[in-house]
Amino acid sequence: MDDRKRSLEETLDYAIAIGRFDSAFEACERLNRDDRQSLLRQVASRLTMRLKSETPDAEMAPTDAGIEEKQW
Repeated sequence: MDDRKRSLEETLDYAIAIGRFDSAFEACERLNRDDRQSLLRQVASRLTMRLKSETPDAEMAPTDAGIEEKQW
């Protein structure tokens, strides 16, 4: 979270988004290894596309090569 002040509505939206991400990653942990890797690559790809569209410096966007999977 950055240092700017947020309205109550923005704060709630942010908290809801964090909760949804947490739930999604918890569900991902229950998948078999291949499905988990596929899903995490898909998430990385979508995040990269979002960051590229919102960030003027596209080189700041992460790639899926930097994602490490938790070994079970």
